[in-house]
Amino acid sequence: MANTFPKAARVTSKKEIEKIFSEAVAIRQKSLVLRYYFSEMEADRVPVRVLFVVPKRRFKRAVTRNRIKRQLREIYRTNKTDLEKMALESNKVLILGVLYLGCPDAHFPTLRENYLLAVEKLNKRLVNNN
Repeated sequence: MANTFPKAARVTSKKEIEKIFSEAVAIRQKSLVLRYYFSEMEADRVPVRVLFVVPKRRFKRAVTRNRIKRQLREIYRTNKTDLEKMALESNKVLILGVLYLGCPDAHFPTLRENYLLAVEKLNKRLVNNN
């Protein structure tokens, strides 16, 4: 699968966003929190849909929030194949919220390491549940 991040792979629905924060299961890895749930597979949908959140309350400057979100999108885009495999095997759509709660001067390698560890935890949790 291509390393792209199309519009269809983003969570944009208010209903889905509310569900991520109310009903989704959370996995915490240092400064990252992954919140996820599964939805029914639709014919024209991608297997994984993602929302990136960097709270304004914690990061006042938009420049900082946007930089962190840009880094998280790049990390997701280059490492999404594992998540897509998990979703395709379960024949459902994985709805994922990636929340960053760390410090404003986050470095890309640290973010990447935390993200990969969190995805590994998610993978283990899904394997244990099946």
